[in-house]
Amino acid sequence: MSDMRGSLQILRIRFISFLQWWKATLIDMLPRVLVELAAGDMRSIRTSSSLEAISLVDHRQGELLKVVWDKSEVKWKPDASWQRISAVMRTRPVELQLTDREILRQEVYLPLAALENLNGAVRHCLSTWSPFSPDDVHVAAIHIASGEQARIEVRYAVREMTDAIVSKATDRGIQVDRIILGHERWCVTISEQIDRIIRQTWVDGCLAASALLLAALVFHTCLMQQSVAIDQVKRVLEHEIRLAQRQDELELAIERTLEIRNSAISEKQTKPSVSQLLASIRNLLPRNAAIARLEIDDKQGLVSIEHSSPSNLVSALVRSPLIKSVQVYQGAVPSLMHFGHPMDEVQTFSFALTLGDQ
Repeated sequence: MSDMRGSLQILRIRFISFLQWWKATLIDMLPRVLVELAAGDMRSIRTSSSLEAISLVDHRQGELLKVVWDKSEVKWKPDASWQRISAVMRTRPVELQLTDREILRQEVYLPLAALENLNGAVRHCLSTWSPFSPDDVHVAAIHIASGEQARIEVRYAVREMTDAIVSKATDRGIQVDRIILGHERWCVTISEQIDRIIRQTWVDGCLAASALLLAALVFHTCLMQQSVAIDQVKRVLEHEIRLAQRQDELELAIERTLEIRNSAISEKQTKPSVSQLLASIRNLLPRNAAIARLEIDDKQGLVSIEHSSPSNLVSALVRSPLIKSVQVYQGAVPSLMHFGHPMDEVQTFSFALTLGDQ
């Protein structure tokens, strides 16, 4: 049972070690811009151990501002740049960048369990592999690799030297917040102000995330409103198209009605009415003749005349201005019911209408 617990503990330590290594490697491999976007404002004020110059640096743009110490006037110059750097100093850390000649390096091997609290383990064991105690140096350690033991690179700077530099920086109006031992991965915080800056960075990041979320919501709302407006315009256009189609159909129906009406008017003008034709024929007939039947078909017609004495009815009919080509119709004519003398004779004549002839 104890062997199983020991194996699980080793697996846990190795997994934590792997995550730490993976995080450090990922930060090194990712473009600096992406790291800064995720972390927020990454500006800092940086100086060296000589304290002859101070720079406002930004990994995206490099060195933004720089001031130098004027020994004759005992102040930083130029004044405008120093004022800007002083303003940034209230919210961003001041870093003391040490060179390789000013730091000590050492590689040590620690049990894998030490990775759970690497800095505490290094400070606890520092006096076993170096002549210094934790109060004598600033120490930073990075896990490099793992096997049966964890391989650790330790860097430290002697406090006697760094305290003198920090005191000199304070005299020149600078409060050093952390010491960089050659590289940013080996960084030692020496000021409580850095905790406030870190908290402010998280707050700034949350505010930035909230702003992005709000912008996304506004953008989504604009898209929804635009989509609704497009749908409304689409419905209006479809309605207008339907109205235009109905208007075309109505105009076509009106046009057809006008054509029928004009055709009827034209036909009426070129074809006499039955009453007009009856009156014209009746005025031409002798007194002993009467119209028994009248048929009109387009420009032709038949008229049946009942008379009691022989007479030349054809010569009488041709005098009408409404008819022409009068001939005796020899075809069968339906019998008619008459009231009159049984000897009365009924004759049928065919004719053509004269109206409409050009």
